[in-house]
Amino acid sequence: MLFDVSPSELIVILLVALIVFGPKRLPEMARKLSSIVRDIQSTAGDLQRGLEKEVRELSEPIKDATKPLRDLSKPIKKATRPLRELSNESIMDARKRTEPKDEPSGDE
Repeated sequence: MLFDVSPSELIVILLVALIVFGPKRLPEMARKLSSIVRDIQSTAGDLQRGLEKEVRELSEPIKDATKPLRDLSKPIKKATRPLRELSNESIMDARKRTEPKDEPSGDE
């Protein structure tokens, strides 16, 4: 909905319009207002569709350009998995060697 107007506000607006424009011109003014609102909604819809089309057109070349990189990343990850696992094991071993050992206290 274009305007968020409560029923009581709408009645007040209609009464003011009736007083300002009179009963003879009120239907004509309502038609003009309706036409203006329709034009605004149509223009907003056209603008939204145009922007969505532009975004789609701009994103396609980017997707196409990055596809070879995405395809290449899978074999690289697969090939480097053993190195990552070895690295993780080395880190765990180094941590175990550098952790302080529990020494019995002389308080017994």
